[in-house]
Amino acid sequence: MDKTLEQVMEEIKSGLTGNDEVDRDYLAQQMTKYRGNELGGAVARECTRMLFDILPKDGEIEIIGQWDDV
Repeated sequence: MDKTLEQVMEEIKSGLTGNDEVDRDYLAQQMTKYRGNELGGAVARECTRMLFDILPKDGEIEIIGQWDDV
């Protein structure tokens, strides 16, 4: 049986450590893991929300600025 988005996100959340640096890498790995999966887009959106929650405010500006080049 395929997992639901809620199940996948609960699994991902259970892997968070509370260490911002470790969790940023972990969330990026999870987005890569689910790329190409039917839930990949939704997983990426949820992981991105979690990333923004743990980023320092000056980091948010740096990441947003990177999208200007795309």
